[in-house]
Order: sequence, then C-alpha cells, then structure tokens
Amino acid sequence: MSGGRISWVDYARGLCIILMVLAAATLGPGEPSAAENWFAALSAWARPFALPAFFLIAALFLHRSVFGARSAYFDRKVLHFVYFYAVWLALQTVLLDPAALIEAPGRLVQAYAVAWIDPAESLWVLHALILFHVVTRLIRHLHIGKVLAFAALLQVLQQAHLFATGWSVADHLAQYYVFFFAGYAFSPIVFQYARAVTLRAPDVAKTFAIWFFVHTGFVLLGSASLPVVSLVLGLAGAMALVTAGIALSRVPHTGLIGRAGRHALAIYVAYFIPMAVLRGAFAFADIAPSGGLAAPLIASASFGLALYAHRRLSATPLSVLYARPQMFRLKSARSGKGGSLLPASMREA
Repeated sequence: MSGGRISWVDYARGLCIILMVLAAATLGPGEPSAAENWFAALSAWARPFALPAFFLIAALFLHRSVFGARSAYFDRKVLHFVYFYAVWLALQTVLLDPAALIEAPGRLVQAYAVAWIDPAESLWVLHALILFHVVTRLIRHLHIGKVLAFAALLQVLQQAHLFATGWSVADHLAQYYVFFFAGYAFSPIVFQYARAVTLRAPDVAKTFAIWFFVHTGFVLLGSASLPVVSLVLGLAGAMALVTAGIALSRVPHTGLIGRAGRHALAIYVAYFIPMAVLRGAFAFADIAPSGGLAAPLIASASFGLALYAHRRLSATPLSVLYARPQMFRLKSARSGKGGSLLPASMREA
C-alpha cells in the first residue's frame, strides 16, 4: 500500500485503460484486418477481458457505500459521473465539429441531447457507470446469488444475439453489468485472492500461464465471443489482470502503469480528442503505414497527451474538467473537497 492506496488496484486498472485505448486505436480507417495487423491481433486478444475487468474493478469498493445514505450515494456515485459526462460530452461535441458552431448550432444541440439517450461511442463507459451504480443501489436488498444468475443469463443471451434491442444502453447493460455486479458481490474473494497471490507466487505463475494459453486458444479459434465462453473468459481475464497488477506493482520502472490507473477515467474521457485529430492528420497527409504502425503510434500519442493534459490542466481554472466543483454537489454531501474524476470508491483503494 502507498498513501492509503492498494497499489495493485491502480496497476490492474492502469492495464485496463491502456488496453482500452489500444483497442480504440485499431478502429481507425485505413488499418489492416487483425490477420494482417499485429496490433489489431493484440487488441482482439485483450478484448474479451479488458472491459469486463474495468467494470469489475470499478465496483470492488462499492460495498462501502451502497447501503449508506441515499443523498451521499447519489452525489458520489451518480451525479459524480453525470457531471463529467455532461462536461466532456459538450467538449467533444464542439471540438469534433467546430464548424457547426457557426453553420448549424442546432445540430450540435441535437447531437448533445441524443447522446444522453444513446451515448457517444467515445464516452459510453462513463454513461454505463451512471446506470450501473443506479441499478445496484435499487436492487441492493435482492439476493446476491439471484441477481448474479439473472445478470449472467442476460450476458449469455446478449452474446447469443437473443437479447439485442438495438439500443446501446440496454445492450451494454446486458453485456457488462454482470462483471460490475461481480466486482461488488465477490469483492472479499478478490481481495483474498490478491493476498494469496503474494504468498504463493510460484503456483500463481503456473495458473497464469495456463490461463494465457487457454485464453489465447479460444481467441485464435474465434470462439471467445460465444455464449458462456465470453462470460467465463471475461471473469477469468479480470482475475488475470488482478494477478498482473500485483506482479507489476513490484517491478521497478513500471510506475507509469500505476499512474495510468490512478487517473484512468481522466485518460478515458480525454484520449478520444487527440486520437480523432491524429486520425484526421494521417488521412489528410495520406499516410497509411503498413504492418500496424499507425495504430500504436496513434494509441501511444493519444494516451500520452491525455495523461499530460490532466497533469497540466489540473492546476489551472480548467481543472473543472477533472474535479467537480462544490457548487455542483448536493448540499448534504458537500463535506471535504469537490469530487475528482477518480470516484471516491477508487480513491479509497
């Protein structure tokens, strides 16, 4: 632990956000398919567990507040994300279509309003966290086993294309809520596992190797997204990232990963803007490096610029992009400092 934090949580979350940025970079135009692009292949390998692990880790400390005061929970777990979604959605809407400010401002207003109902692809995770926290609060008195079973069933049906509404909010809920709720429900087990990893490193290394080869096998066979298989791979991969986080937290010169984890959401909301600009620059210059060179360059630059922007702007009036001012908090929850982009549950880690 460092400064009241649990280091491996930061490192595991750092791996998640790095993999998420890498995955987004492979979606740009002009990139070869996974069969021709090593970087796209790496993204495809990580896809079954990166987001499930992110959501699972996000709920590891939820038990501390889900049964607490309603106003405090609503402020810290719901309005917290609403504020940052509102701010960054407005920023992205304008910056990604600046000409519309003069030519068609109504188009920007319409796009902004629609994104609250059908979230922007670049910010849907933030939107999902709002929904997941609301749902968990509402069902907190239900039997955990029954909720898990129902959430798992929804995920299986969604992967089998038997639950497909066409509305991204409902579809993302079906696909990922089981992992978020598992992080809340299995939190004691996850921390027990983390303690066991530190005591039985050789055995854990063997288990990690087995997971790696089994997971890779399913990905190579194209079976990673099958019903039930995707659920198991998501949960197993989340625990593998926990293991990797513990290992990396003890390795020198890996501090950047831990820092990325501490500022994971700040990176998530900001990386898309430089990524869009860089993609546009590549397209304008008619540059399309082969062999998967463009994607890692774009991913690295977007990640670095997002982290740099957070560091530089946090000490300026633009810190409102990363820290919610007191005036945007409920009066009953205004004790202490305004909420930062890293939620209270994660700061307590």
